[in-house]
Formats: sequence, structure tokens, C-alpha cells
Amino acid sequence: MKLIERNGEHFVFEFQRRERQVFDAILELYPVLNPDYHQVSRRKSREKRIQESQAMLNEAMAEQREKNKGLVSEFLREENWEKHATRFRVKVTGEEMEWLLQVLNDIRVGSWVILGKPENERGDVPNITLEQMPYAGALELSGYFQMALLQARES
Repeated sequence: MKLIERNGEHFVFEFQRRERQVFDAILELYPVLNPDYHQVSRRKSREKRIQESQAMLNEAMAEQREKNKGLVSEFLREENWEKHATRFRVKVTGEEMEWLLQVLNDIRVGSWVILGKPENERGDVPNITLEQMPYAGALELSGYFQMALLQARES
């Protein structure tokens, strides 16, 4: 994935064929993060105000998840991608970049949680089961795509 053109808040990225297949597969995993992950308070509370706030957060997160699922489906449609020999190009607006970053972050954090929250700085190597294997790849690859988007935005 490489930025080949930037015009204000419009970006054109070019993908090799295999890279696009991986990008599509990663995005199709969305959503990964368990909806219960986001909490208003770290402590369990029976306080009505906290419970109401948590319900509102859950509802807002569910709405955002549904919206993002639709945006991912729309983004991955074949007509959004221009074929150039063995490569593909896609135009992304600043707004699209923001929700792509949100989606990739959900995939990355969700994969990290599924893998047991390993701490790479401490050298943790998680024992990965066969069921978790796709999330090990998704953790790394979603981070790669996030970095490419962030670098393009800052260029």
C-alpha cells in the first residue's frame, strides 16, 4: 500500500494484487472488538446513573459499528477500485480515512484482546490456538495499514 497522490483531503493509494486481497480480508473481519470492551467505569456499579451511561455508550457503539459495517461494504465494492495492470488504486477522502482508521483500530485491539493482551515490550509470546491464528495476523496487518494511512495523512 503506497500513497501515490494527495490533493488536499483526497488521497490515492496503490495496492499490489496480494496486498489488496489481504486488506480486503482484514476489513471483512470487522467488527472484532467485543461490544462490552468499552466501559464507562472500570468498577462494576449498581448506581443507576452509571448503568444508564453504560447503556447509552453501548447503544452509541452499536450504532457506530453498524454504520462502519455498511461503510466497509461500500468501500470494498469493486467499482471503487481502479485496476492498473497488476495493481489497484483507490481514492480515499479525509473522512473515509478517519473511519478506516477506526475500523482498523477495532480489528487491531479486538485481535489483541482475543490473543490475551500480549505485551510485546515485555517479550510476551502468546500461545496461539488454531482458532486464534487469523487474529495474530490481523493484529500485525491492521497495524501496518493504520501506519500507512497515518503517514499519508501527515505527508
